[in-house]
Amino acid sequence: MTRRRRVVITQRQQLIRAAQEVRVDADDMNRAKILGQIAYYLSLHREIGRKVAYKGGAVLKMIEGSPRFSRDLDGVAVTAKPVQLDWILEALTTEAASRVVVQRPTIINSSDRSLSFPVVECRAIAGRSPISVKLNINWREPLLLPPELLQVEVFGVGDAELPIVHRRERAAEKVRAFLERADSNDAFDLHFFASILRLPDWAALPGLVRRKLELAGHNMEGNFREEFEAMVEVARAGWPGELIIGGGPPTWETVEPGVRRFSVTLP
Repeated sequence: MTRRRRVVITQRQQLIRAAQEVRVDADDMNRAKILGQIAYYLSLHREIGRKVAYKGGAVLKMIEGSPRFSRDLDGVAVTAKPVQLDWILEALTTEAASRVVVQRPTIINSSDRSLSFPVVECRAIAGRSPISVKLNINWREPLLLPPELLQVEVFGVGDAELPIVHRRERAAEKVRAFLERADSNDAFDLHFFASILRLPDWAALPGLVRRKLELAGHNMEGNFREEFEAMVEVARAGWPGELIIGGGPPTWETVEPGVRRFSVTLP
């Protein structure tokens, strides 16, 4: 009897196949996997641990399966206490993390409210050139809701628990972000949130959105719904911008109804 040889699929082959299935560049699929790995290695640090929760497009993809590919990993200090630069650098240069991060980040933008690493060079899972991602950590304001500790599949690691900003709070922040900049990424994320939020989420959003706007210093006497409508038109004119979506960006006509649903969450 002839035994069949077991076919072993490498991580590189897995990633290339995954990229081909959704018709995106392998570099974009690389980034999506690397962002999860960086969040995991940060969470292992003794000082960072669960004190930093993650949000943004990268999380929307990791947790809810959004088809949008992000270049950034955004984290927020749960209690709005400063995160030390040394903690981040230590977390990214451990023996385990060095299998992903090529070298200690050298470009660092810091303020009294945030740390930003515009270029974190990482090893490509598929390909030879390093993959650059961006890391942002802020402590501008405390979270309004306790973060969720969620199970995430981290490429090359397996299942891991990561602190994630609560889904409702992430949606409220997207409403505020869209109102401030009408970015195509924010518009798509609102469209996606509209498809996954449940009735209790929608009921909680107006209070959360109001508080987010207050914390950002907005004039609460303004006509936010009128401003929102103006931003919808700005987003329409700039659509699809630089969106990276598995299968390609949808039409604005597909996205607009989901975006407009959030108008009712504004004061």
